[in-house]
Amino acid sequence: MGARLTQAFESFGWCAAIRGVEGGGLVEDLPTHTFRTDDGEVALKCPTEVAITDRREKELSDLGFMPLVHCKNTDYAAFFGAQSAQKPKKYNTESANANAILSAQLQYIFAVSRIAHYLKAMMREKIGSFASAGNGEVFLYRWIAQYVLLDDN
Repeated sequence: MGARLTQAFESFGWCAAIRGVEGGGLVEDLPTHTFRTDDGEVALKCPTEVAITDRREKELSDLGFMPLVHCKNTDYAAFFGAQSAQKPKKYNTESANANAILSAQLQYIFAVSRIAHYLKAMMREKIGSFASAGNGEVFLYRWIAQYVLLDDN
């Protein structure tokens, strides 16, 4: 996962593209071992030592693990989830629960952390330059408006 994070940051300046075969979670060129079966067929030993089913991958992800899942008959595997060890809080609405689950995933934690880090660095340069808290608020609103959709429609 560390290599996937580093690659995502190098490519995009963000650590969000870290999961899925096409989404940045691919781990290629794993060492493979082929052998002959009793029937004389050539078989490939799973390079991740253990083959993890989709169901087991979900169970492990829900527990906060990041299983590396072998893509059958290949020399690569992928991270399909990026759940952190943080257990999402439970709320009384489905939308709040869904938001809590997203908030515990690494790609979103890293994205928010990157924005917070940039805000800290940017505002350090602005110390003493605002006449009021309202001026600072307007400055931050205009800055963040460049990166978000202001209208949900």
